[in-house]
Amino acid sequence: MFNLIIGQESGGINEKLEKLSLTEKGLNNLVQINVSQISIYDFVTALSNDHQLNVSVDKALSERIINNFHDVRVKDVFSFLVRKYDLDVQILGKIIVIEKKKKQVKKAQKKKIDVSYKENEKLLSLNLNKDSLFAVAKLITNKTKENIVLSSKVKNEVVSAFVMDKEIDFALDMIAKSNDLLVTRNNEGYYFITKKPKESKPIVKKRGRVVNLQRVTDNLLIELNSDGTVNVLANEVSIIDVIYNLSKEMKKSYFLYSNLNGGSKTSFSIKNASFTDVLQHILKGTKFTFKKEGDYFLIGNKTTEGMRITKVIKMKNRTIENVLKSIPQRIVSELEVKEFIELNALVVTGHFSAILELRDFLNQIDKSVPVVQIEVIIFQYEKSHDVQTGLKAGFDKTQQTSNLASAFPTTDVHLNSNNINKIIDAFNGFGIVNLGKVPSSFFMQLKALENNAIIDLESTPKVATLNGHEASLKIGATDYYFEQTNQILNGNNNNNDNILQSGKWKPTEANLSLKIKPFVSQDESVTLEVRVEKSSFTGRVGETAPPSKSTQQFESFIRVKNGDMILLGGLDEAEKSNSGTGTPFLSRIPIIKWFFSGRKKKKAKKKLHMFIKPTVFYQ
Repeated sequence: MFNLIIGQESGGINEKLEKLSLTEKGLNNLVQINVSQISIYDFVTALSNDHQLNVSVDKALSERIINNFHDVRVKDVFSFLVRKYDLDVQILGKIIVIEKKKKQVKKAQKKKIDVSYKENEKLLSLNLNKDSLFAVAKLITNKTKENIVLSSKVKNEVVSAFVMDKEIDFALDMIAKSNDLLVTRNNEGYYFITKKPKESKPIVKKRGRVVNLQRVTDNLLIELNSDGTVNVLANEVSIIDVIYNLSKEMKKSYFLYSNLNGGSKTSFSIKNASFTDVLQHILKGTKFTFKKEGDYFLIGNKTTEGMRITKVIKMKNRTIENVLKSIPQRIVSELEVKEFIELNALVVTGHFSAILELRDFLNQIDKSVPVVQIEVIIFQYEKSHDVQTGLKAGFDKTQQTSNLASAFPTTDVHLNSNNINKIIDAFNGFGIVNLGKVPSSFFMQLKALENNAIIDLESTPKVATLNGHEASLKIGATDYYFEQTNQILNGNNNNNDNILQSGKWKPTEANLSLKIKPFVSQDESVTLEVRVEKSSFTGRVGETAPPSKSTQQFESFIRVKNGDMILLGGLDEAEKSNSGTGTPFLSRIPIIKWFFSGRKKKKAKKKLHMFIKPTVFYQ
């Protein structure tokens, strides 16, 4: 096509020169020329002068030529030069004008920038390939109505990026990262794009170890330790800047689900921290969170899909039951928590920061709960005029301790002389006696006291329970009495009423019940909440009447050291009896009746006491 155009143009020049040759005979002259390294301008000028032709030659035709012409007309030489060197010839009357042909500049078509925006979903798509940043920013502003301001340093930059259906925050961030730019959003809501500042990382030797010291700005200093942790000093630095520079320094990968350029700034100083530690602290109190998947971190809004995770948090030292009730509502307000009793664990769903806070709280309460073993000896001390009582106590020169093989478990208690006096006083009164950790120098034989009818052992239980939980014991008997009901039935005659009698046997109980709740303090002292109730049947006034009952009960809060034994009680139960036997008639005659009758008077007083000894065990 190009050769055809040249041919057509040359054909037109030949016609013009042929027509001019009719008047300008010099064009028909024959020439013999042999030239070398002469400019077109000099060659045409010399040729026109030799043949008396009016020729105007452009001085810009400085191209060197080498030609050898023999018996060639002048007009053919001009046609040759025009064709070979792409010259432009115009005929103005008798003047021939020869110039360098002006190249036609083809007007470049304006490139269409591929930017689309889904207004309903607010999603932006970009396909940029060396497009003007100014034009791209203008087009995005027109479509999204979000203002974008360019720094004077980047107005003439070209950018390349590909983003599909992302929010404008994410799209602009991807443009900035892929083109070495920095995008921020100020409090007024517009975006500002500028060149990313150059960073320097001098190597500093400090305290005998080599570290990387990076001063990103005057407000942010990052120091990488040899063990992989960092020291960071920040003063009013945006969160995204901290994350960006810290991840680059520590070579951590991250992915932003949401734009963090909301004007949030942070100031802190931290040493020997991991990347996770820094993220946890700078995002606390914001609407953003993070989670780790493999070797990279996901950062975004707490409500963003994909930021929520599910974890199973197991309890190691205590049961999971009732733990959920102990967790403060503030901690679980952003979480969904369910008990998994089979695994002794909690199943938790929520964002990572809240789960970390819940896990830290559970670790604080997941401690080994002490087990308290409680030895109890419940007995009644009886004092009366016809029952001999005795107390055997003293020094044993042959042996310092004595154990009764026939005694029941835990009844042999070794006491010193002061404690013996305290027990005697306590038997006759009401109160508490702390025997402490009894030594082996003196002893009291409880079994012997029982054999001599001084005390009556009711029960010797040994129970165990967890700290703060109640242990209970109940021993008793059940008796029955008849309850009769009379119902009057009216007949036709008011004077002839019929009475319907019915009844049923009802139970009644007489029990010895004991309830103890221990609380172990840090110094292993044990606070005991003790509730004791003892009831017994005393007889009936009639064959079907309810049995009479006597009841003794008390409640007490006491504090005792681990392994010490205490004596509680002193509840009275009095008994009086006056009976006699003798020969009829003679037993009522004064003086003689002493020989033919007998009288028995009894006055007894019983007191309910109990020994308690708590022992704390840690598993």
